[in-house]
Amino acid sequence: MSGAGTEDLKTNEALRFLDRIIVWKRGDERAPHKPLLVLYALAKCLRGDARMVPFDVVDEDLRRLLLEFGPPRQSCHPATSNDGLAENHQTTSMDVLLLAS
Repeated sequence: MSGAGTEDLKTNEALRFLDRIIVWKRGDERAPHKPLLVLYALAKCLRGDARMVPFDVVDEDLRRLLLEFGPPRQSCHPATSNDGLAENHQTTSMDVLLLAS
């Protein structure tokens, strides 16, 4: 298969993955944590950072992003994703998130 065909397949696969992400909503209100987690993971990928990230680091970074870019809320709970954006793995010393590749 040619390089262009392979790239088209990767692009289509990525678009299907993003299309399957479920964003919580109530009326016109939407929860921004999953779109922000996608952007966070893409930025880490583009910087060449490791996919394994301590949960407390992701939690702190995502909380900061939610406060800056999310709608005003009484509390901020950047829950992890259950639709393939990240996997939670227990290691001997910490929980880490394996960001989707």
